[in-house]
Amino acid sequence: MIRMLLILSAVLVTPMWPTVTTAQGDYETGRRHWLQGNYLDSYTTLLDFRKETFARKPEVDYMIGTSACRIDCCRGWGHRFLGTLPESYSLSVESRKLVDTEVRLCQLAATMPPPVADGPDKLRSMVAAGVSGRAKVFSTPDMSVGVTTYPARRVRDIPAAELLDRLTPRRDAARAVAVASRLAETSNVVAYRRFVIASLSGHSRADLDRIADVLERFLEFMTDRYGMALPDRYVTIYLVPDPVRLRRAAVRLHGLDVSPGTIGYAFQEDLSVVAFVTGTAVGTVLHELVHLSVRGNFGDIPQWLDEGLAGLYEVSTVYPDGVFGEPNWRGDVLKALWRRRPTIAAMIATPWFPFDVPESRSETTDISSPQAEDQVAFMATARYVSLFLERQGHLPAVYRAVRDRDIMAAQRPSEAAKIALEKAFGASLEQIDARFADWFSKGVPPTSKIRPTGAPGAEVGKEIPVKRELPR
Repeated sequence: MIRMLLILSAVLVTPMWPTVTTAQGDYETGRRHWLQGNYLDSYTTLLDFRKETFARKPEVDYMIGTSACRIDCCRGWGHRFLGTLPESYSLSVESRKLVDTEVRLCQLAATMPPPVADGPDKLRSMVAAGVSGRAKVFSTPDMSVGVTTYPARRVRDIPAAELLDRLTPRRDAARAVAVASRLAETSNVVAYRRFVIASLSGHSRADLDRIADVLERFLEFMTDRYGMALPDRYVTIYLVPDPVRLRRAAVRLHGLDVSPGTIGYAFQEDLSVVAFVTGTAVGTVLHELVHLSVRGNFGDIPQWLDEGLAGLYEVSTVYPDGVFGEPNWRGDVLKALWRRRPTIAAMIATPWFPFDVPESRSETTDISSPQAEDQVAFMATARYVSLFLERQGHLPAVYRAVRDRDIMAAQRPSEAAKIALEKAFGASLEQIDARFADWFSKGVPPTSKIRPTGAPGAEVGKEIPVKRELPR
């Protein structure tokens, strides 16, 4: 019997609306300087703005880099900094061409024309923090079945004021419940310490309490372990009973058309997650919550680390002392595609996959195409390398090293990752890759086999649609 696996990927996408930050005025000031050709003022203002919550965005870095390219003292730095954007952000094909053009212009070190005036808008192309299910139904061993899919696409603009009005300070639980009830069109809404959960899936109060306990502990763990940051606002979790209802909710709540295979996404502008969850297994929510939380102070996270970290916790166990990843279905995928998997050196240097590549929009998507297989193998590798780093005790240090890389030296994410990995293991990337391959080949045990006795935990898993629920 062929085992059907939904290969889930998460795509970094950047909002069209003002981000949740305490210094939006600094962004507007920097953008105004940039449009007026006051590049030194734009450069200094936006570099300072970049330190704020949710401020690391491709349009911000584009304006910083193109400004530096037009300042005599900083042209070399601007050229190198612009060159880091494809590793740091999911750029559309159009946006990547725009960046490449500016990189070439900057390299000429001659009198430069003004940058494309609508360049920042071109880089603000998509509208959610992550999307799970933006990929294929993948079958092993013959890989014969696929599903039409495409990235999330905006079909209706939501006014900026409306999105901002959804954000509720944590001191006002009653308002948060009222807002979520109105938007979800349900009275089954409960506010907790950091979360408001609105269920359309028939959850009881006891179910929601259990879910909230996992989410609260998980967010506390991620904040402590990785230093993730979110504004002091409620995060709203919308739970729906099937992917069809999720698609309807995406249009109603956020003006998005999402793929039929999507089982969850996070929306940065109103701090929300929408997920297909019918029981209390909330791995999908944890996956999306990583995508949402990481962008508070690490919006320029490379794809391998973003997907690897989110994938790590989609199937995990919550222990009293933390949350730890478990082996999951991506391991079977990695075995099936082992010959196509990237080495660790190649993985950390891979730019973000463009979100609007022709293969992703095809009406006759071929899951066995080289491009599809390479992306699937990449995502599975990223997840299991993250699990390997966690088991070796090195994941937080590598994460922080890449997040805190020296942008004033225009250090690429891959450069920071290479230094951190080789320091952690005391070995070259090639040697680390060989250790990973040996570790994986021996079989990855569950945490219950490697933790001391007497440390019980509750496993969290993804709720994956069965084949019949996915159109072909």
